[in-house]
Amino acid sequence: MSAPTNRPALGALYVVVSSAFFAAMGLCVQLAAANAPQLLVTYGTFVTGWLILIPIALVRGGMGFLATQHPRLMMSRAVIGTLQITTLFLALGSISLVEANLMREAAPLWVPLLLWLFWREAMPQRLWFGIILGFAGMALVLHPGVTHLAIGYVFALANGILFAFQSILSRRLGEVHEPVHRILCYIYTTAIVLLFIPAFLSWQPVPLESWLYTGLAGVIMVGSSMLLLMGFQQAPAYVVAPFGYTTIVFSALLDWIVFDRVPTNLVIWGSIMVIVASVLIIRLSRVPTGHHPH
Repeated sequence: MSAPTNRPALGALYVVVSSAFFAAMGLCVQLAAANAPQLLVTYGTFVTGWLILIPIALVRGGMGFLATQHPRLMMSRAVIGTLQITTLFLALGSISLVEANLMREAAPLWVPLLLWLFWREAMPQRLWFGIILGFAGMALVLHPGVTHLAIGYVFALANGILFAFQSILSRRLGEVHEPVHRILCYIYTTAIVLLFIPAFLSWQPVPLESWLYTGLAGVIMVGSSMLLLMGFQQAPAYVVAPFGYTTIVFSALLDWIVFDRVPTNLVIWGSIMVIVASVLIIRLSRVPTGHHPH
């Protein structure tokens, strides 16, 4: 990955467009899954992305491009990336775009905790306010007073934690200068292998419309990843990463336009609290943001 340049406006633009793409991908997944099993849609999305990425890898350096000096780290990142996208898609099967993407974008709240728990990295005291504020916002979105969580919220919470793990591993890979295209190829290839049996077992006849939405989701996911990479090459991550939260805005617009869903006051206020807290943590700590190619 090339070193960031000093073009924050251009970087912000790339990240905003990437966020719009990512929200659109989620919409395509929901539309596809209306008449198809969720795991089959997930698998088809990864296959589409793989068919796009492998030719790029071959052009860049043939099969040798895929060779890595850090196989354990690469495979860990690939497995976590597969689980992260899978849990997001499963969450989208039963909750709104806004709710699912908000839990995902709350990854910066988890990063300091995970760094302390698994890597024993000290957590600065100044981050506690942001963490508490963020989790309070998540509690509002998860509807206080309910006796149990819908399965979609469970998947969404797991997705946020996995996204935080992913961002930490991405930082480790960045430190050893692994190319992003190689990382993405490992993720998509691993996903195709790991999800083959679950997808096969969930097989059923699927209408052409669902296949088209699935393929479109795969194309958009790769495009979102590439745009995000381009954005982070223009300026430091702590400068452009906050613009990734426009995913929540685009998700709300798509929920309203396509499904006539309007966020409740609790979701609106909870979203504001999570976004403010996450941006605060990003700016204060300048640790992995969660905003890495998917």
